[in-house]
Amino acid sequence: MTKNMPDIQPRQSLKAQFSSEVHTVNARLDKKSGDYVILWKDIQMGLPYVQHVLDGSNIVSLLADDNFEEILYK
Repeated sequence: MTKNMPDIQPRQSLKAQFSSEVHTVNARLDKKSGDYVILWKDIQMGLPYVQHVLDGSNIVSLLADDNFEEILYK
């Protein structure tokens, strides 16, 4: 993700493994860190059956707190 670029709405394109359809998810600005993030729930809106996200063959880790517990946004 790109940091501190106010004129550009960062987004990420995602595709299900066995589909040619591409979904684009807008990133959200984390006001504490200044980083742009994509929430798991935003990915699930476009890909409701998603179980994990891969970058090539690497699993993308979800945000975690200091105890390595997944951060859930309400």
